[in-house]
Amino acid sequence: MSRPIGEKHSIEVAGFVAAFEKPFSKVAIEALETLKKTLDSKYPVFSTTKTLKVHLEGSTFKQQPSSEVSGVSLQQTKKDGRPAWTIRADNNNIIVSCFEYDKWKQTSSKALEDLFTVFSVVADDRNPLSLLALQVVDRFVGPSKNQYQLKQVFNTTSKFLTKQAASSGPLWHVHQGWFVEDKKFKGQFLNVLNLSTNDTPAGIISTIDHTIRYLLGPEEQPAQKITQKFMETIFNTLHDYNKIIFADLLNAKQKRAVGI
Repeated sequence: MSRPIGEKHSIEVAGFVAAFEKPFSKVAIEALETLKKTLDSKYPVFSTTKTLKVHLEGSTFKQQPSSEVSGVSLQQTKKDGRPAWTIRADNNNIIVSCFEYDKWKQTSSKALEDLFTVFSVVADDRNPLSLLALQVVDRFVGPSKNQYQLKQVFNTTSKFLTKQAASSGPLWHVHQGWFVEDKKFKGQFLNVLNLSTNDTPAGIISTIDHTIRYLLGPEEQPAQKITQKFMETIFNTLHDYNKIIFADLLNAKQKRAVGI
């Protein structure tokens, strides 16, 4: 039987994303560097990120690091040095990632407070916010390849699985996406769902990687209209969609194991 990677849940990482239409301006990037002091008590590890230029040489793409600062990276670590929380704000994205997920209310409260703090630093009416997204990566550790069965993790009748996945043995993946319209909101929701397995020394790892994006309507995009309460409303809705899909994918035993 497979087991969730955590004692209370199967979440490896939860990411809270805000993406703008254009890359951050030079003024916005300089403002991001003030976060070193503003968030020092929460994220003591701070660094700047640099632009990576890609160009074509013959038939090969070459990556060339640049001295140009594109944003910042902040980190709070666990006792063993692994990340507990991270923030990356560069190019046109702000991503707050939690690697020690507890419950939604506590985790989202901290994540959205930090996300809005960074958003407030770079908010620019000339650079509209284009989307908010929640990415949740769940993993389950299973037996070896010889003992693997799809039903050890998944509900084999889930509409998100394919017949091919069911007949492919221990190693497979299914990648899919679809839009959802909700009349309560002015924008659109886009689901991107990646299901896969891979062989490791610990056994077969089953991964459910679900990103649900809210594509803002034009009237919602200006920075002055974005409040923390608005973000909370959107992310709570994204979480609700994630729970519905996650519950459909799991078998009854795994749902009890993760408390749903």
